[in-house]
Amino acid sequence: MIWKTVSRGQFDFNEMCEEIKNFINEDNSYMYKISIGSDSQKHDQIHKYITAIVVHRLGKGAQYYYKIDEILNINSLKQKIMQEALLTLQTVLDVENQLEDILLEKNIVIEPHVDIGYNGETKKLISEIVGMFKGCGMGDEVKIKPSALAASTVSNKHSK
Repeated sequence: MIWKTVSRGQFDFNEMCEEIKNFINEDNSYMYKISIGSDSQKHDQIHKYITAIVVHRLGKGAQYYYKIDEILNINSLKQKIMQEALLTLQTVLDVENQLEDILLEKNIVIEPHVDIGYNGETKKLISEIVGMFKGCGMGDEVKIKPSALAASTVSNKHSK
């Protein structure tokens, strides 16, 4: 799986996690937040899913990584949104596993960002999707629109 950055090229998952650790460790005077979210757009018969990991140095910028998945046969809005949520959930679990030591040491919580909100058709999916994250112990951290910037801004930018 290839993760990309706008300015520093491509990384495999392990290399990307090392880059995140380096970014966090290079300045201990700041607090950090990691947000992970996915968005998708349909291109002909393929849905292009973008998952973004945003590492925010609170008060002094951020860096982000993204990956692209292409999936066929998405036939409904619910299926599309559930796939976005599942990609986000899996990425959160993978990053938590890989960065467990630094997350504990620096007291960093990963926020899952889901591209759903109270305006529009996705409002009927909120309880189901947030419940899925709660079932994995992440209910309090889940952000939806307008607070789901990793999904609705960063991932959206690359899904077009």
